[in-house]
Amino acid sequence: GPAGSTDADALAGPMPLTGAITATATARGALDRPADAVVELDVRLVDVAAGGVPIRLDRPAKLRYEAGRIVAEDVSLQSGAMTLTALGRFGDAADTEGLTVSLKGGMADLLPFAHLVEGLEELEASGSLDLTVHAAGALEAPRVEATLAVVDVSATVPDMPPVTGVQLQAGFTGGLLTLTEFGATWQGGTVKATGTVPVTLLGESLPAGYLASLPSLPDRAAATIRLDSVTAAMAAPFVDAATLAQVEGALAATITVEATSLAPESVTAAVTLDRAELLIAGEPLKQDRPTRLRLADGQFDIVDWTWSGKGNSLAISGGARLLGDRPELNAALRGTLDLRMLGVASPDVAAGGRADFDIRAAGPLDDPAIDGEVTLRDGELAMRDPRLAVTDLVGVIALTKDRIRFVDFRASANGGTMQLSGEVTLDAFVPAGGAIEIQGRGLAVEMPENLRSEVDLDLTLTVDAESPELAGTVTVLRGSYRAPVSLAGQLVAGVTVAAVPVEPSVLDAMRFNINVVSQDGIIVDNNYG
Repeated sequence: GPAGSTDADALAGPMPLTGAITATATARGALDRPADAVVELDVRLVDVAAGGVPIRLDRPAKLRYEAGRIVAEDVSLQSGAMTLTALGRFGDAADTEGLTVSLKGGMADLLPFAHLVEGLEELEASGSLDLTVHAAGALEAPRVEATLAVVDVSATVPDMPPVTGVQLQAGFTGGLLTLTEFGATWQGGTVKATGTVPVTLLGESLPAGYLASLPSLPDRAAATIRLDSVTAAMAAPFVDAATLAQVEGALAATITVEATSLAPESVTAAVTLDRAELLIAGEPLKQDRPTRLRLADGQFDIVDWTWSGKGNSLAISGGARLLGDRPELNAALRGTLDLRMLGVASPDVAAGGRADFDIRAAGPLDDPAIDGEVTLRDGELAMRDPRLAVTDLVGVIALTKDRIRFVDFRASANGGTMQLSGEVTLDAFVPAGGAIEIQGRGLAVEMPENLRSEVDLDLTLTVDAESPELAGTVTVLRGSYRAPVSLAGQLVAGVTVAAVPVEPSVLDAMRFNINVVSQDGIIVDNNYG
């Protein structure tokens, strides 16, 4: 019947399979003894193509099932320079010839088939593949050997950098899969791996006869993975360029994994950072000694994590129990960091000073109890819009399981002073209630634009998950508007332009109830008077 369809809605993707396949099947034997039947299958292709690439059989493919044996008579399928062949027989315990299946050629010639799979429609690849599988012996206890070689493969999907230099050498014999070599490069970083996996890991899912026929095998799978030249460039597809420009780093790691079964509790892994150096907003942070992590019996432990550099320090300890009905966390974070690192999160905010922190987390992984303190010293903060310059910031952020308290926050701001206090309650780390008192004295502000004022603030931010509110009084001590006014400019400014969609923020839900009063007159002195 037809292998393709002219109905566009019936096509799986942009690379359809077209043409026709003709198959003739012949069966001979007794109905009450189907295992003794002889079945012959003859397959022919007529103008078959995948994504426009012809697929052809040099001659009709002939397959036969007879007396428990599968026989392939010189099957040779070609797509471009890729060739799939099958020759021999399989299923007779006394037969030493066996059945050999091989797939060889360029990766690009496999792409039409990959493009038929949803999600891989735009995959591009180059390089070569060489796979050979040989099977002999009885069906219930086969002797299977295989080799796989992947050479100089590169693969690309849209909007992502390519994976290049993929090399793979693997073999399977006597029930043992051996990864002799694996290597790949992505964004300048490299990964290499070797390992072995015995099929006995699959346990009872394999036929008992096959398991009994295997030689003595290792009791566990083992792999070693090496990561090298890992840099901040790897984050380029996921992080904006302005943020990435403030981060430099180099990491190298060795990962070892062992498993005695497919069950999670049987997996043991160790991660060692052989090199770890970061430069965040110009502030250095690197490991004092190799950082080590471990997973065993479902328990993840931070064995050693101590980083420092130019007055910065970071120590992480503890771990997590990953198994059970509700995984548990028990970890601690201590150290001192320069607040300039916060500038990475937003290019419109510049920060300075230092933060000392001692934070602990314990309890269910999805809702741990967090307690500790973050103490700010000599803090500085500058924002572009609205214009805000904060210096001499000090204060304590106290953390408990369900709340954050701001204790004795004081700072100089825009030529005046500010104080902040209060607490916010949390529900699964989301602000759910509480209030923050904000008091400012003698602050210089420019809001709206060109109206320069000195103000006092007495505001309360009431936190509510659905409708937060900022309320209170702004007292304008004095102000002046001296910017010239252009009527033509105002007319142009009034022209309606298409709105640009903006992601909703917390301000969209906030209610304002602010009373603005002036203590003295506001001076207006410009080209109109």
